[in-house]
Amino acid sequence: MTSDIKAFVATSVCNKNKKPNRYGRCPMINYHAGSPMERVHLDFMGPLPKTKNGHENILMLVDQFTKWTECIPLPSQTAEVTAQAAINEFFSRFGYPFEIFFRSRSKF
Repeated sequence: MTSDIKAFVATSVCNKNKKPNRYGRCPMINYHAGSPMERVHLDFMGPLPKTKNGHENILMLVDQFTKWTECIPLPSQTAEVTAQAAINEFFSRFGYPFEIFFRSRSKF
């Protein structure tokens, strides 16, 4: 079966015209949180269809250790709106984490 797959991929028109990847991938690094609220991940979903309240984005906060997830509707993805929502809706109830992780975005 492996040889069949390799033969199919070798004859694929897309693979024949595709440029080789000159850049190697960075090795993935595993990070294991040792306790709750040690590391919290932030990410956005959206823009989505606007609600009656004017919200069209969802801010997701996930505690890496417990996997506890909170979703907060937001009108925009600006740094000010995000920080205010995270402080008022998440950190005021669970405390501040040791580390906050988010994908690098120009908005932050």
